[in-house]
Amino acid sequence: MWFTKKHREPINPFSYHESGFSFNEEHINWNDIRRVIAFKEDLITVDCIYITIELETDEYFSIHEDTPWYDEFMKKLEENIQISQTWFSDVAFPPFERNETVIYDKSKITFNQ
Repeated sequence: MWFTKKHREPINPFSYHESGFSFNEEHINWNDIRRVIAFKEDLITVDCIYITIELETDEYFSIHEDTPWYDEFMKKLEENIQISQTWFSDVAFPPFERNETVIYDKSKITFNQ
């Protein structure tokens, strides 16, 4: 987690722009996202949902639901790419199962012409 030196308050590593977002000073265009995968990790007494963002450059990063700014990031992601509307229930249930699910795949998006 990133903190300011003076107050030890978390610093948000994300900033959002019309064309995409910046993460740790690297700009990522919404169009550069190839796939988004969601899955759960069984932590014995609870599950934790993870989101992995795969980019066209074959790079990727993951964020989990306990990460600060997760909710804001997911809201922006859903506003800007066509994520499955049932993704959360597909991943959350049944509990304590990995339930890995591709919730966005750029190659499967069709556009009306």
